[in-house]
Amino acid sequence: MSIGPADCDNGLVARDEVQISALLAVEYERLKEEQKARIGLRDNLIYATLVAMAAVVAAMMQSGGRTDFLLLLPPVTFLLGWTYLANDQKISDIGRYIRETLGRTAPSRMTDGRDPAYRDWSEGYDPATWLDRSILATREEIFPRHGLDPLP
Repeated sequence: MSIGPADCDNGLVARDEVQISALLAVEYERLKEEQKARIGLRDNLIYATLVAMAAVVAAMMQSGGRTDFLLLLPPVTFLLGWTYLANDQKISDIGRYIRETLGRTAPSRMTDGRDPAYRDWSEGYDPATWLDRSILATREEIFPRHGLDPLP
């Protein structure tokens, strides 16, 4: 599909950009949910490893001191450790994907087709709007506490 000057007038480009931005936001949210779930699983694998090791030692003690039960420790810890490392790798991969792909794509789509550039907040400040007054009130309250100049 090619986009011509007439498409810009009827809002086609703007709608496509909004849809793409919405998709990027949904993708980001889903990836963060998966990352949080994997972090929880990874953290619980440490406890699972400790419980498995304690179970092996308890089985050895209840069997009258048969030390051959201790031979179960290496495979059990290897399996849980491998699962921990594989899950940790997926967590890192998700973070890298968010930083490298979504982190670069999303901001470039928030410029309405213009080159991204820094613009001082005071250039767009309108004291007649409730939002700008709220932002300024927040700046005046919070910024000095952190050693920052609250004025735009």
